[in-house]
Amino acid sequence: MKESFEPKNKKRITRESIIGLGEDSFRKNYYPELQDQLLALERINSRNKALITTIPDILLVSDKRGYITPFNVSKKENDSMALRIMRDKTVINRIREIVFQVAENRNLVVHNFEIKLGETHCYFEARIHISEVDEVLIMIRDTTEQVALENKLRDLADKDSLTKLYNRRRFEACLSKINLLHIQNMAIVLIDINGLKIVNDTLGHLAGDQIIITVSNIISETFCDIGIIARVG
Repeated sequence: MKESFEPKNKKRITRESIIGLGEDSFRKNYYPELQDQLLALERINSRNKALITTIPDILLVSDKRGYITPFNVSKKENDSMALRIMRDKTVINRIREIVFQVAENRNLVVHNFEIKLGETHCYFEARIHISEVDEVLIMIRDTTEQVALENKLRDLADKDSLTKLYNRRRFEACLSKINLLHIQNMAIVLIDINGLKIVNDTLGHLAGDQIIITVSNIISETFCDIGIIARVG
């Protein structure tokens, strides 16, 4: 009775017939195109895996609720650092706040943060953006060497090479900023070292430089918390 209501040529619905394989395929005529698409997807997937492997950064992924997990760690030495970042409540809570912001505004946000490991300060840059599938990707790059180089260049530009105090250029820049502020009470103290020329002439400039360094250290210890100290002469 059942066979009389079913056409004899009815095709059986199977996985192979749906995706375009076999003689019973619903999409038999489209198999070459489907195969090309599968090969293209495999190439893209392989390329993406290779790209992720070569990235030296730490990659994290978060959902829109702020649940953050490791996405990929491309270097073994980054494993411990990724765990250290995720265990730092201050850092991860701030990143989670940015995740909520990115999920709402869908804009890229760059966040710089610092982690102290013993006596060492490590600096990082996190680039946080949302994907088309509503996953928030977090790419964290170690910028410690870059920050150290920037600080070194800044010191060369702003500090006296002998005493490590601010130089005249930085002193005048600070005065320009102070001039724009409404300050009622301010004092400028000028300190000179008497007899320095005699020391240079009799004992040599190395001895004179040592006196300048010693005096600079004393001044720094006395006034560093209450003012700007610079060697302007």
